[in-house]
Amino acid sequence: MIKIPEYEMYLRENEISKKTIKNYKNTLEHLERFCAENNITKLDKNAILDYKDFIKDGYPIYETVSKTGRIIPAKKYTVGTYNQKVGGLNAYLNWAGLSNMTLKKQRLQSRAHKEFASYEDYQNILKWLDEETQLLLILIVNTGLRISEVQMIKKKHLYQTSFDIDNKGSIRAIALNSPLKKRLKKFFECMDDEDQVFQRHETTYSRRLKKAAGKSKIKLDRIHPHAFRHLFSVTFLKNGGDSLVLQQLLGHKDSKTTAIYAAMSKDDQIDIFEKINYF
Repeated sequence: MIKIPEYEMYLRENEISKKTIKNYKNTLEHLERFCAENNITKLDKNAILDYKDFIKDGYPIYETVSKTGRIIPAKKYTVGTYNQKVGGLNAYLNWAGLSNMTLKKQRLQSRAHKEFASYEDYQNILKWLDEETQLLLILIVNTGLRISEVQMIKKKHLYQTSFDIDNKGSIRAIALNSPLKKRLKKFFECMDDEDQVFQRHETTYSRRLKKAAGKSKIKLDRIHPHAFRHLFSVTFLKNGGDSLVLQQLLGHKDSKTTAIYAAMSKDDQIDIFEKINYF
């Protein structure tokens, strides 16, 4: 009913990232299990809508059993995770010629005025990180790369003037400044040219950042890899950078996505009002 092996081959042939393929497969396997447990034998619009209601009403994840035999309670999907599943499902439906069955995503709350890491947070957290994670963080703050893109960098790229990052078919050139290149070359000098320099799973780096945030007395929800891509973006704009240029640097296809970074924080707004004096 669901052509997972054929679809996976299609994704691989089109050089879709391993992470994306894994996410898409997980969604389809989740749908397949839902259909089996509900005696659904045909993938039609009703089946898709039933699955949508299943993941939307509380966003349940099946209970799992740990190695010790303990039942791990079902968690709940966030709106972002729900939308990720819908996006993966829609991609499959379009491929399978079933575009009339695609689903709408839920609206996400704007992140424009949420708290993100400040430059002071960045300076403080560096003191508590191991050198590898320090370099990862410095790299993100200096380039605005996503952590998944950082993990595309190979040792050979450190010896080039620039290198290309290909994310979902969107290719952009990245250049590293000399001091950063020097530190990266020294730290990764024992690797082979084709080796990926940051090899650990992104959850490992995220855990290290959270641990360092705790030691630095920084709010944990402000500290994650994407927060420092955000820091790169707002710093670029504060220093007079153009939002259209930033859109290209970040690899955004839609200018509305980049516009999030142009929104001022509460502190920025207060600072502007305090500087106004028309008396």
